[in-house]
Amino acid sequence: MVAAAGAGGVMVAASSKATALGFDAERVTMLPPGIGWRLDPAKSDEFNGGFLDTAKWVEKYRNETAAQVQFVDENVRVSGGLLRIRMINNPSGQGHFHSGVVRSTFAIGGNSYTEVRAKMIGTEANADSVIRHSDADVQHIGRAGAPLDEGFHVYGLECRAGKVVSYIDGTPHRGYATHPMTEPQPLIMYVQGSNEKKRINAEALPADMLVDYVRVYTSS
Repeated sequence: MVAAAGAGGVMVAASSKATALGFDAERVTMLPPGIGWRLDPAKSDEFNGGFLDTAKWVEKYRNETAAQVQFVDENVRVSGGLLRIRMINNPSGQGHFHSGVVRSTFAIGGNSYTEVRAKMIGTEANADSVIRHSDADVQHIGRAGAPLDEGFHVYGLECRAGKVVSYIDGTPHRGYATHPMTEPQPLIMYVQGSNEKKRINAEALPADMLVDYVRVYTSS
């Protein structure tokens, strides 16, 4: 269940999966205040089904590989109310590690606020969970290090009046006076190596990036 957010910016997000997964079932998330935000169901996903909604997501990116990984469809699945993006060692023991990626079929831009509740991959894997907007190297929140890998956090991005502000758990994280994210862009989520010089730790695998929901809001 998702309660609507008004001009005060407070939203209460609760669902049956919250208690089962150890979440705070009455978690309160602060949307950017002073705006009458409206949830856009066509661009939002609670991942409550048993499969990926292919009307909203595709398992591909602009490249088949990223830092030390090859994207493989079977490393993306939906179960238990979560989108699960898994990184594993290469079953053949050679070549790239295997990971997963999802890219939205819809574009986000204009006057919008995007919120992703996710648990990033643990830092012991020397890998990064990535949440990004656009195919043009425009970072959303990006890579999460400690302590953000220790539990679920809410990653937000507000695009409004030509400005872009990112949020973590309702607190402004970074702002841009002008930014190309004001143009509509897809949402992309995946797991890759931290960088090419720091080898992924195979002993920490398999490891999952978990996404509780994606919610996109618009304003007039």
